[in-house]
Amino acid sequence: SNGKSTTTALIGHLLEAAGKPAQIGGNIGRGVLDLEPPEAGETVVLELSSYQIELARALGPDIALLADRARV
Repeated sequence: SNGKSTTTALIGHLLEAAGKPAQIGGNIGRGVLDLEPPEAGETVVLELSSYQIELARALGPDIALLADRARV
């Protein structure tokens, strides 16, 4: 689907513009395992493929957006 990287970058930019600390990673920017552990109050915005989500042993996001190819 289109727009995953754009959406990830936009959310990270909006958080930083609002003065909220944020890290962006996954399939955009730094890899998930290269990110620093988040500090208190920091948001981590990740772009993940459906394959990565399926293989994740533990994934408990506070907020998630899912792009459905049939609807994009």
